[in-house]
Amino acid sequence: MKAYRDKVRADAAAIGRDPDSIKVLFLAHPIIDVTMDAARERTPEGRSRLFGLLGQLFLARGEGLSESESRGFVELLEILRPFATVEARLELAYATANAPFAPGGLAKLLADDDIEIASLVLFQSESLGTMELMALAERDGVAGNGYV
Repeated sequence: MKAYRDKVRADAAAIGRDPDSIKVLFLAHPIIDVTMDAARERTPEGRSRLFGLLGQLFLARGEGLSESESRGFVELLEILRPFATVEARLELAYATANAPFAPGGLAKLLADDDIEIASLVLFQSESLGTMELMALAERDGVAGNGYV
């Protein structure tokens, strides 16, 4: 692994890139492969699986993402949510509700879902502050459906 890393860094330096800006992630490959497979699968099951995988990735990386990267994840998940099964959304909501540092955008997305999904995040997650809860209550989402 070190030899491969050294070669990548040397190749980067040879084309004028800063080798210190290159990150080689050996264990990220299986995650990318599984996610790419789900993205290529254009069935409802594939879209549901992609929703779950991206949601788990967002949850795992949430603290380290920039604001624009977090928005990108939320936008992708909003697009995929209509295709996601209740089970996939429940699994992500449960993981989000129990994560000490869940991204606020992910918690908001799930809190604006059907009540069985929203309730996990609304009642258990520490990622939604008073202002976010009030904004949800004032919008047509959760409040419009009589949940809050």
